[in-house]
Amino acid sequence: MKRLHTQVSKADILRLLAVSRNAPAAVAAKMIGYPVEQQDRQPLKKKQKKSEKTGETGKDKEEEQEITRSALRVHAQDEQDKMAPLEPVPQKVPHEAFWYLAEKRALKKTLHRLAVLHACQEIKSPNEKKCILPTALLNIDPLSKEELAVPTFVPRESNESPLSPCSLVIAAQSNKRPIAQAQPNQDRFQDRFLDNLVASTAESLSVPCNKRRQIRRKKTEQTVRRKKQAAKKNALRIRRLLGLLSVAAYIDPFLLQETVRLIPSSPSAGSVRTGATDIFTGIAIENALRSHPDVEQDSKILLALKSEKKEMYYQVFAQEDEQMQTDMLALLRQRDAAHSPLLFALELLSVLPFVESPLLQKQLIGWLESFILRLVRTWFDQFDHQILVQHAEQLLQLIKMLPPKCKRQITAHSFLYGILHNNKLRSGAIVSSEYDSERVIQTVQRAMWPVRYQVIQQGEKLFLYPSSEASSPHLPGSPLVEFELSVDCLLVDRKGKKATLPVQSGMLVHDCTDHCTDEKEVYIQTPTEQLIFTACFRPSWAKSIGRHKKGLFVDTSWLGITHRLFWTNSTGEGAGLWNGGGPLQTDHYGLFVDLKITERVTQRFRQITPGWFMMGSPKDEPERESWGKESLHEVILTKKIWVADTAVTQELWQAIMGNNPSFFSGIYRPIEQVSYQDAMLFLEHLNKRIPGIRARLLTEAEWEYCCRAGSATPFCFGNRITPDQVNYNGQHPYHTGLVGKNRRQSVPVKSFPCNAWGLFEMHGNVWEWCQDYWQEDLFSQEPQVDPTGSKKGEFRVVRGGSWFLGGRGVRSAVRGKFAPHFSNSRIGFRIALAPQEVSSRKGLDA
Repeated sequence: MKRLHTQVSKADILRLLAVSRNAPAAVAAKMIGYPVEQQDRQPLKKKQKKSEKTGETGKDKEEEQEITRSALRVHAQDEQDKMAPLEPVPQKVPHEAFWYLAEKRALKKTLHRLAVLHACQEIKSPNEKKCILPTALLNIDPLSKEELAVPTFVPRESNESPLSPCSLVIAAQSNKRPIAQAQPNQDRFQDRFLDNLVASTAESLSVPCNKRRQIRRKKTEQTVRRKKQAAKKNALRIRRLLGLLSVAAYIDPFLLQETVRLIPSSPSAGSVRTGATDIFTGIAIENALRSHPDVEQDSKILLALKSEKKEMYYQVFAQEDEQMQTDMLALLRQRDAAHSPLLFALELLSVLPFVESPLLQKQLIGWLESFILRLVRTWFDQFDHQILVQHAEQLLQLIKMLPPKCKRQITAHSFLYGILHNNKLRSGAIVSSEYDSERVIQTVQRAMWPVRYQVIQQGEKLFLYPSSEASSPHLPGSPLVEFELSVDCLLVDRKGKKATLPVQSGMLVHDCTDHCTDEKEVYIQTPTEQLIFTACFRPSWAKSIGRHKKGLFVDTSWLGITHRLFWTNSTGEGAGLWNGGGPLQTDHYGLFVDLKITERVTQRFRQITPGWFMMGSPKDEPERESWGKESLHEVILTKKIWVADTAVTQELWQAIMGNNPSFFSGIYRPIEQVSYQDAMLFLEHLNKRIPGIRARLLTEAEWEYCCRAGSATPFCFGNRITPDQVNYNGQHPYHTGLVGKNRRQSVPVKSFPCNAWGLFEMHGNVWEWCQDYWQEDLFSQEPQVDPTGSKKGEFRVVRGGSWFLGGRGVRSAVRGKFAPHFSNSRIGFRIALAPQEVSSRKGLDA
């Protein structure tokens, strides 16, 4: 069987035993009360004949033959079906789960909330809707038509006649930009050329013929070498220039001229430097660009890099230093940011992944963020709607290609997602987790005429209805919350997936059958608050669960009377609780009752539901008893019990018995120096004082089940303990633990933390008597169902250890034994109640 560490209901135990292959069929049948006498006896006769031939005619053999696994399964299912709620619940959900409003979280009163109110005030008819401007866009100026215009670049066909080589230079002159004058340079170049010609002629006449050949050959080689070097330098310079120009969508005369100025150059033969550049170099560069295979030109004077070559030259741009990148982007901003901001944004998004400087990245992202907000602001004004959607899609595609660090900094792209998928989102689509759902929903919502709505649970689903329809008696379901809505779309969070929720009559909010059973919360966000709905399953201690006008309730019984507890939400941190006017109450440990012994003395009892656990200690547990009395074996407990959260105190003993035999006095200390016989006498007096509670001692299996509280470690706190958790002899720690304090006496109850089920001092302080006779070895191959130990014996069992023992002696699996008449200052006991359950319905609240 699967190892469980949680409490399970009785119905689960019935099913578990009915299908278990380890548990004997006869034991399972006896435990669940299977009616053997009602089974058909006809098949039994054939089995008896076969057994007579083989000589097996015993009574036990007959019982095993007439009980089948299939019959046990059917019987277990019938018993589960009989566990019907005391009051019929019209709408039943899986696992008897009911949803309720767990919490309301008010959102901050931002300007967006005021914008919603202002938009609602402008609505003149119920069918009219107004656009709600988000807070981030209140002080943003929209874009004009001219700013949204993008210059187009149409490559020139190959059969068109090329333009003049000086077209860019002439265009630059026409733009009245400072450029070097050509005539003085030409005259100076001609004078130098003539001087060189005369000098070379005179030199050639004064040298012999053979010598002249050698000189000519040497000059030719030098010329070829210089040309190769110049060609290599020019190719590198052109490559660097194209890398800088790759950030631009197109190349115009001004941008080319200013970019050439950024690249340092050295004067070469055939050119004379005049300031930053010279006219011959400009013409040469233009010719080189026009003839370059990676560059294309339009029918005018503009050039551009081919789209398939952009990525390669972006890498060249990435190799430039920070200052060069900043200067080039400044030129691009000077040209495009003012007149074509959309084009500039597209250019920046393309090159941003190749900018490594954090400071430069921050500057570019800041500009992009402000531009996107302007674009979204324009969309809210319904200006050229379809074109804006296309621009949003183009920008969003480029943002997706950015590195995650850059993408997280551009928060305005969530608006673009809302614009692009507006129609789908208004129909209830899921919002991608990459985007801020708060901003996405702001692009989806429209202000409408205020209407009150309710969230209603119908069976396994939650729906949204107007309050006028929800109040109709013909509409089934239970209302969870009512609120006023002035928007036509909300945000809903189901299991971490956020989606939009259109505000429509009968709109499905949540279907718990479409998700895993571990989903227990659903969030709905309105413009003013966040509503948190939580799934509530029937507690294991409750007989039924339901809802009426007062809210969610469960029914459970105590001393034969059924009590009704209502759910109340927590006013602070933590979950809500079940509360009622009767003696039964709950906390985060479960159901409990404070049993009033006298006017001043009460004892808290916690209900422990049945379950399965491994009793004893595994072979690899350090410092375990190795001779068999801690043998690990399966135990199944099928009956719920009420267990005192502390050992019997001296105050409680005095209230019943009138004396105090304890060695360490203190009304809140556990009673000690009481024998098993004394404990039984105390229980007899207690049962006479409060009839019906049926007080008794815990069995040894029940005690260890309560001590472990679902754990499988040596202690309910884990693999280690300290004197701050348990009262034991800290001078002898457990398994290489640290040496601690030894108090040498018992301490008042509730001095240390309780276990996971709310029970105190199950480890240490005092031994606790159990009702079992001592049995040396409890090992069993098959699961033990509600074991009670031997029928007779010389000793009685004690569990839990005491203040006298070291860490080894207070483990969950430690067992001890004493004679029933023996007592000392280290032995006390704990009470368990097993009140008889009857089907009385007294005490139910209306």
